Amino acid sequence: MMVTGQDYGMFTQDIEDFVRPVTFKGGDVPITKEQLKKIHQLAKEVEIKPEIVTELMKLMFNVDHSTKLSKIQAAQLIHELLILQKPY
Repeated sequence: MMVTGQDYGMFTQDIEDFVRPVTFKGGDVPITKEQLKKIHQLAKEVEIKPEIVTELMKLMFNVDHSTKLSKIQAAQLIHELLILQKPY
């Protein structure tokens, strides 16, 4: 049985426990269109509501919208969403 974000009932505490330090390259360069597409695609695939992704961005980067992410922040968020995509 595959557990999705929606089925799991993800809460803020779950998100706080989920965030791990990972190092990526990209600096202060703005998020790319491809990264934006990937974030939205992955969130949809793992059935995470947009408000949950927004809360994750706030906790990780103090950013309230995906278009405000830097390239490095987007890479980190994509990494976290990819982890959710893998079955346990």
